[in-house]
Amino acid sequence: MCLLCEEVLSLLKHNLLKAQKRVKKNADLKRREVNFDVGSWVYVKLQPYHQIFVSGFEFHKLAKCFYGPFQLTTKMGHVAYKLDLPDTSRIHNVLHCSVLKAYEGPLPPSIDPLTPLSYDNLLVTPLAMLGFKTNNVNGVLKRLALVQWQGLSPDETSWEDWITL
Repeated sequence: MCLLCEEVLSLLKHNLLKAQKRVKKNADLKRREVNFDVGSWVYVKLQPYHQIFVSGFEFHKLAKCFYGPFQLTTKMGHVAYKLDLPDTSRIHNVLHCSVLKAYEGPLPPSIDPLTPLSYDNLLVTPLAMLGFKTNNVNGVLKRLALVQWQGLSPDETSWEDWITL
C-alpha cells in the first residue's frame, strides 16, 4: 500500500473513532442506571400513542402515564423484570427497566389497574366480528370491524379499530 493511502486510512479511522465517542457521549446523557430489588413495588409506564388498547382512552393527552403499583417477582437479566400483573391486563408481564418507576411510601388501599375493555364497569370481551369496512379519516384509510360484545345485547355492537381487538 502506498504511503498516501495509509495516511488517508489512518485519518478516516481517527475521525470514525471520534464520531463514535461523540455519539456514545450524547446517548449516555439520556440513560439512567436503574436497579430494582425483587419484591419491591413499581409503577408501569404505558406508551400513550402505541398502547391505546391498554389505556382505554381515545384522547391520549387525558390518559394516565403510570399504572400500579405492581410487585416485581423476578429479575430477568440486567434490564428486564417480571411483574405480578393482574390476569385482566393485556400486556406482557416481563418489562424493560425504562418503563418502570420505583414506588415509594406505604401501599395504597387500591391499585390503579391496567384498564381492560369495560362497559358500565363490566368487563366485556369480543364475541364475534360481524363485518369489516374501511373509512377515510383525514386522508388515511382506517380498517374497522363490527364487533358483537359478549354479555351485551346484539343492538350494542360497535365499529372498532380492528387492530386493537
